Amino acid sequence: MTLTDAIQTHLFWVQCMMLFVQLAGLFGLCLYVWYTRGLLKSAQDHVGVSQGLIKAAMDQVEGLSKPCLTLWAELRDPADAIVE
Repeated sequence: MTLTDAIQTHLFWVQCMMLFVQLAGLFGLCLYVWYTRGLLKSAQDHVGVSQGLIKAAMDQVEGLSKPCLTLWAELRDPADAIVE
């Protein structure tokens, strides 16, 4: 094995390692995109739920500000009724 063959073999393994590192980086990037996309969907779902809670709270506040009217009556004595 000559010196040039040893250098070419070494360069081949360096290129193989560089390819491995690039593929690992691509895999990590894909995992990151998948994970952040899930976080985005989860955050959007939470916003929808929060808006529903805000609407319910506003309905409760509006319900509290409405006056409450209570009517009270007693039964009349039939003898007191005016009969014509």
